[in-house]
Amino acid sequence: MNFDPNSKPSPAVVIELCGGLGNQMFQYAAARALSIRLDADLFLDTSFYDKGRHRDFELHQFPIRAHFDPAKSSGQRSLRRIGHWFQSVFLPAPAIYHEPHYHFDPAFDEIFEPLRLQGYFQSPRYFDRYADAIRSELTPPVAADPESQRLAQALDAENSITIHVRRSDYVTSPKNRKKFYECSPTYYALALEFLPKDGPIVVLSDDIDWVKAHFRHDSRWLFAGQSGHRSGIADLWLMTRAKHHVIANSSFSWWGAWLANRPGGTTIAPKHWFRDPNCNTHDQLPKNWIAIADLQTTSALSHVA
Repeated sequence: MNFDPNSKPSPAVVIELCGGLGNQMFQYAAARALSIRLDADLFLDTSFYDKGRHRDFELHQFPIRAHFDPAKSSGQRSLRRIGHWFQSVFLPAPAIYHEPHYHFDPAFDEIFEPLRLQGYFQSPRYFDRYADAIRSELTPPVAADPESQRLAQALDAENSITIHVRRSDYVTSPKNRKKFYECSPTYYALALEFLPKDGPIVVLSDDIDWVKAHFRHDSRWLFAGQSGHRSGIADLWLMTRAKHHVIANSSFSWWGAWLANRPGGTTIAPKHWFRDPNCNTHDQLPKNWIAIADLQTTSALSHVA
């Protein structure tokens, strides 16, 4: 839903979006769940993306039920217009809820008035009560390019698998290298031991050549990106087509697996996501997913239970 700058003030939940697509989806899901519970409008504050970030606002490509500035998607936002709109809608200024830590905060369920949300909200406990609505509204558009259509046909097989390998900023950014582990080929080999051995495996990665060079693979393996650069949303759509998933420590592939929801499907996820042992991720994964330790990560985390 696009917002009307001339609309009258009304109770509203506002979410301050930031980060890449996976982060945006978690933030939307939590805010949308709260707006449903409170019967309030939802507004997306996308001002984070006005500052020359290397990330883009991407939720406008989904069938979301929220108000946002359509000018942002064309890169022509008027800050003055937005400022006047927020002033008209949110006077007096709404209360602010700031996520206190990485894992689920039970106080979120005690919010009884519309307010502004700040945080990442990367736990399904923030929105699992409204899972059907969230899945519907965050369904990615069909990828129409020939490669995606060809791989989607392969993923229609009964025991199809997608593997997501994230490298890019996990490898090149000093900040992210200190924060996140990079899942090793050993992790993926262990993960596949939990899954059927007779279905096609579609590999999605931002460094597909590295995967081909470092992973043992056979004729079951199909590599996306052979035709050139792929969009993230096209990869997300492909993940939703698979029955089984091996995800990285990435919110992006988390969503690909969660949105798929095929009966009998299995999702394998890394047990450790962050290098900081104080970052509590105990409720980040759905209870029916299988978390396994990367042997290379475990050797570096021998002091972590």
